[in-house]
Amino acid sequence: MNTASIVTIIIVIVIIITMITVTVIIIVVIITIVVILILIFIITVIIVIIVTIIVNIFIIFIIVNIFIIIIIIIFISIISIIIVAIIIIIIIGIFIKDHLQFD
Repeated sequence: MNTASIVTIIIVIVIIITMITVTVIIIVVIITIVVILILIFIITVIIVIIVTIIVNIFIIFIIVNIFIIIIIIIFISIISIIIVAIIIIIIIGIFIKDHLQFD
């Protein structure tokens, strides 16, 4: 074997090694990009799910608060109707008592 063939064999081996390393680097970069994209997608999906859960909880709280407010309004209106009715009955009773007093 002469030196030229040894040099060409070494050059071919170096070229093959560099091509393998370059393809491995490219594959690793592609895999990391894909993994990063998948992680970003998963994180965004989790964030969207958490946000929708929080929004639904707030909506449920708002609905519950609206129901509580409606119940309180109904309760207050019933109480005020009862108070007004008692006042009217008392006024009518005083009026009847004053007018139907037998001297």
